[in-house]
Amino acid sequence: AVLGWKPFLNVDVSHKAFPKMMHVLDMVQEVCGSYYQLTQPLVHQNHDAVNRFMKMLKVVYMIPNQPNSRRIMRVNELDSPAKDARFRNEQNVEMTVADYFAKVKQVPLRYPHLPCLWVGSRQRQPRILLPMEFCTIEPNQVTNRQMTPNQTSNMIRSAATSTQIRKQKIMDSVARANYNSDPCAREFSISVNTDFTKVPARILQPPSIRYHSNSVNVQKGVWRADQFCTSNQLQNWTIVCLDDRTKPPALQEFAQMMIDQGRRPLGMTIAPPKILTVRTQRYREKDTIEAKFKELKDQQLILVVIPDQKEIYNYVKQAAEISVGVMTQCVKGKNVFRPKPSTVGNILLKVNAKLNGLNHTLYETPR
Repeated sequence: AVLGWKPFLNVDVSHKAFPKMMHVLDMVQEVCGSYYQLTQPLVHQNHDAVNRFMKMLKVVYMIPNQPNSRRIMRVNELDSPAKDARFRNEQNVEMTVADYFAKVKQVPLRYPHLPCLWVGSRQRQPRILLPMEFCTIEPNQVTNRQMTPNQTSNMIRSAATSTQIRKQKIMDSVARANYNSDPCAREFSISVNTDFTKVPARILQPPSIRYHSNSVNVQKGVWRADQFCTSNQLQNWTIVCLDDRTKPPALQEFAQMMIDQGRRPLGMTIAPPKILTVRTQRYREKDTIEAKFKELKDQQLILVVIPDQKEIYNYVKQAAEISVGVMTQCVKGKNVFRPKPSTVGNILLKVNAKLNGLNHTLYETPR
């Protein structure tokens, strides 16, 4: 970086997620949300999520008590279960992967019902299929894949630090780098000041936020909402629950809190909604969600309760906004159970804006 005629060294703290070194079976349990028996229906239900996680990762393959069998290979994708996946051996005899390990390697599989990992070259025939139970995720792999919502939340909590702590981390990094002892830097008479540079600055006072008949002051970026400047009525709406874990009593409680909090303090008139509970497993695909939305096309709003899975959110938005043309507001199931007033208030901010309401404005422009 350059400021004026001076070159500057830009040092900052960055955070990166790496796949954890663990047995592939343990990873499948985490993805499936089950730490008990890995049944075939459970893994099949979460096939896409497991496949996305494993795709292009390197795994360490080794048959138990056979260290010479150790190999490091990259995963292409999941394949058929070991008891069903077939290939022809060197004698041109067709057999399943499970039979191969039981009869040839003398190591019967404990989980023949789980998918195999297709690894190695995509052009190779026959394909290399490895049982999950003999594979471990290799450590320290760099990936650029998108994190899950839970992983993103954990990363934010880990990376969020105060200004002073962040400053100290940067100074510690510069001290460890010890640039002034580098022979190449000395050869060119380059030295690095270990202190932060100082520049003139000013602090702007935050503007007041204007609501319907009141104004509120902002303190550290936070303020308490008041009655909306312009609130629109929500008379014809439906709650569609796609989350198996969210039960009807929780949906009723959430709807009532929206009605109560909309009335006061936000000034919205919200009628009781229709509530539909749909089994998530049947409505995973975009086409079936689209069919449900077509039945509700006359609604002002469909509030969709979704599980903590990104693909469901994508299906909902594609079906609602691209195919059907109906307005939706997604809420995660975990936020419906024992809802907090602050959470409901933030949802109503979005809902009122989607109904062409005006939540608040700036009371005055900062100078």
